[in-house]
Amino acid sequence: MVIYERINDCKVEKNNSRLSLKDVKAVTKSKYSIVNDHRKSYHIIDIEGCVFQNENENEIEKCDWAMEVESKIHYIELKGSDVSKGISQLLNTITETHQCFKLFSLKARLIVSKNPKPNIAKKNRKYIQLMKLVKNDFIIKQNEFIEII
Repeated sequence: MVIYERINDCKVEKNNSRLSLKDVKAVTKSKYSIVNDHRKSYHIIDIEGCVFQNENENEIEKCDWAMEVESKIHYIELKGSDVSKGISQLLNTITETHQCFKLFSLKARLIVSKNPKPNIAKKNRKYIQLMKLVKNDFIIKQNEFIEII
């Protein structure tokens, strides 16, 4: 399975007590922060910049990052204000990669830097699909989300 090999090639093992992920190509100020006081081992996967970096420009967009810790995979998208596009990117990535994480609990995180309108997004068909895939473990936050592992 080619996607499985690309994911493994893009994994970087970490055990930092603190780590922040940002979208280096965007001007957004949103960030995903990891707090790991017990110094557990975890993997960061650069989804957009490594796993799918050579994909056709016309290809459907993917989320920015994933974090693998214990038996959980956290899909992470950092956005300006386009909540619907962020949901679409998370859904596309999970759909393309979930076979690689069959035994994992799936989580989705969308962090926006501008005021989100989550109630509008909740009426979106893709939002409903995403919620089913991650068993309702989807969080939308503004500016920064802190994940404690």
